[in-house]
Amino acid sequence: MSPFRELLQEALAAAKEGRTDRFGHAFREEAERHARLGPRGEDPVAQALNLGRQALRHLARGEREDACEKLSQALELHPSLGGGLALDLAEALCGESAFRHLRERLAPRKEVPPELPLLALLDRLPPEFWVEVLRGVPRTRSSTRKGRAEAEAPGRLFTLSPEDFALLNPNTKTCPVFRTRQDAELTLAIYHRVPVLWREAQAVPNLPEENPWKVVLRQGLFNMTADSGLFRTREDLEAQGFHLVGNRFVRGEEVYLPLYEAKMFWHYDHRFATFEGKDTRDVEPGEKEDPTFLPLPRYWVPKGETEARLRKAGWERKWLLSFRNIARSTDERTVIFAALPRVGANNNALLLLSKASRAVLAFFANFNALPLDYVVRQKVGGTSLTFHYLKQFPILPPDRYTPKDLRFIVPRALELAYTAWDLAPLAQDVWEEADEGLRGAIRAWVAGAGLHPDTPPEWVEGPYPFPPFVWDEERRALLRAELDAYYARLYGLNRKQLRYILDPQDLTPRELEDILSDYEEVEDPLDEKAYRKRVEKSAFPGETFRVLKDKDLKRYGEYRTRRLVLEAWERLGAGN
Repeated sequence: MSPFRELLQEALAAAKEGRTDRFGHAFREEAERHARLGPRGEDPVAQALNLGRQALRHLARGEREDACEKLSQALELHPSLGGGLALDLAEALCGESAFRHLRERLAPRKEVPPELPLLALLDRLPPEFWVEVLRGVPRTRSSTRKGRAEAEAPGRLFTLSPEDFALLNPNTKTCPVFRTRQDAELTLAIYHRVPVLWREAQAVPNLPEENPWKVVLRQGLFNMTADSGLFRTREDLEAQGFHLVGNRFVRGEEVYLPLYEAKMFWHYDHRFATFEGKDTRDVEPGEKEDPTFLPLPRYWVPKGETEARLRKAGWERKWLLSFRNIARSTDERTVIFAALPRVGANNNALLLLSKASRAVLAFFANFNALPLDYVVRQKVGGTSLTFHYLKQFPILPPDRYTPKDLRFIVPRALELAYTAWDLAPLAQDVWEEADEGLRGAIRAWVAGAGLHPDTPPEWVEGPYPFPPFVWDEERRALLRAELDAYYARLYGLNRKQLRYILDPQDLTPRELEDILSDYEEVEDPLDEKAYRKRVEKSAFPGETFRVLKDKDLKRYGEYRTRRLVLEAWERLGAGN
């Protein structure tokens, strides 16, 4: 029998795609079996599980209203049912507002370390405390004795008020997944300085909608299931007389565009992976050094249909801004944004389309900045980066950027993104919309950077200000670090807080006592030997970018990202 959590995942995926009336026979059978399972005693967790199973049975029968009613009853008992998947399903099926009262009625509460087993808390915590706080938090095995000791450790217990919830998540009033007091305090401090991307209108209190970037959100352009009839493989198109031009298939006036999937791009890199047969492979650095090299997709889609869907979204630019909807802890970063050419995008390559003309590359760079990624790791409890999460990320609005900020950010972000001829329209838009001061900064930057020869391939359409930038791995690492350090300053962080974000175990116990102060016991954070000694001695339980650090250590023998970012911070402080 399939686990209950797997059924929830399948139901949630179907609900997000709007196909809950077409569940397969296998799902219906499993839902019926689960609905007959016990126990059904007085234990609120067991009661909630039973109600959740009944909800899935109603959903399998097409009884959506009954499913909503059962889910509502289950979540009253246990909002963290299924690791938060049940609440996500309920919000997708029944509307988010139906469950907001579960959050708003809770008094200030203490956060719980994510490692503690749920049942180990039952003997001393009221249900309305732990069921809400542990929503979506992964748990590891540990003994009750160990769990209690960790819960009582300094820095693991702290309070959050309803006002804090409204500040951190004004649209949903949900609780982030804080590991430590320092994480909570630092995240709250950032939110006091930086507003959310998109605050929805609220009746109580009476607040209008705020969407300063004029964002339009789209779950890709093509659904891999519902739109599969439009997809064509390379073999299909070649058999019909189409030929490959760049990564498009052309036959006379008829054009098929590549269908990009999330796995094909990475930070500032729309050529991260290419399909070979049914599987992808990483694009080699040597291939990226060729500005005419373009990745090949698994499928192609009609250009006419793609254009119609983009027009419906009100998007006229010749490029897209996309992000991965999978936020895995095994990735160096959680938020992964890339600029794409005007192509098809599947439902795992979500689109963030900003109709604000000013500072669009700064908007792009903000999402790929390390300080934002740190905040996101406090908020995303599962593996799906949904629009609900995205709207409530702290994103600098357009009016926060000064001309000086743009002269620093835009040339660097443009070099990172514009490495192939297919993104020439992005460079053209940036150039056309820049004022004379920014154009001067771009000219100076281009003069000192490496550009490819001005010999565009035949498939380049429209004007462009200059050829693509040369792909240089070492230089790109420096540019990313400089942007990370710059955004740390824009977010109002001090050096100690930046050190904490990079590696909490870098800080001494005295530095950790007050994460919001400027006090630093460490005089030279770039002393590698001293840094390693501090890490070895640290008993601090928090972590931030462990996977990034581990990969750096394996590849370079040092935590290179930390060094580069802190060096960039020092250069900024010196005015360089």
